[in-house]
Amino acid sequence: MQAWFDSLLALLALPEYGLSTLFFVAFVSATLLPLGSEPALFGLLKLNPELFWPAMVVATAGNTAGRAVGWWM
Repeated sequence: MQAWFDSLLALLALPEYGLSTLFFVAFVSATLLPLGSEPALFGLLKLNPELFWPAMVVATAGNTAGRAVGWWM
């Protein structure tokens, strides 16, 4: 079971999936669930430091969209 979880985390850390995962975590953390998007951002940047500015833009967009949905609700 641990190997399956490790392979899933490795897959989500890929640049193709990492930014979309970051957006989803930032969106959800800004709406209903009391999560923090900062650990996801830190983890992505630790694995892919060259994605600093794209990650900042995606995290900001996810948080902004999540807060807009929260305001709308």
